Amino acid sequence: MSYLPSLGDIRSLQDPAPSWRWILRVPTDFVTVYANSALPFIMAEQIVFALTDIDSDQRFGGGIRQNYPRFQTAQPLSITFYETQQYSTIRYLSQWKKRVVNPETHNYGVPLAYKRNMYLYAFDYVSNTRPTFVGIFRDCWPTNVGGLNFSYDSSQRITVQAEFACDKSFLEY
Repeated sequence: MSYLPSLGDIRSLQDPAPSWRWILRVPTDFVTVYANSALPFIMAEQIVFALTDIDSDQRFGGGIRQNYPRFQTAQPLSITFYETQQYSTIRYLSQWKKRVVNPETHNYGVPLAYKRNMYLYAFDYVSNTRPTFVGIFRDCWPTNVGGLNFSYDSSQRITVQAEFACDKSFLEY
């Protein structure tokens, strides 16, 4: 027999989470671009947040194949940033990338110099000061920073698409 929800069950459903009530906190300890701006809360338009995946491995035993956990994999973090009139966002991301690979010598930096944490704070409809949850991205660094798209036939703002490698991503409530 199937279960039908009662009126009390329906009334007890929680409100859906809004997709627009969030801010992104980025690292600022290695940049000079944003001396007098809103950083560490950079202007981000969109973020794709994926939790760490657990890969599985099949093993044979007792006449059947069973799945067991194997590796944890953090998915790349994809963020679309607003660009400012001073092009601070692209300068910020460029400074961060220069810590990963020196553009003159092409030598790689040490992870301590470029891996940083980022935080996504999501809010409900009521509070602007206490986040409902915090998404934490551990040891991130930019892998790909998209170009700037200029056009005479558009009056849209400029955005910068960036992908980040992260060692781990998880939620705190």
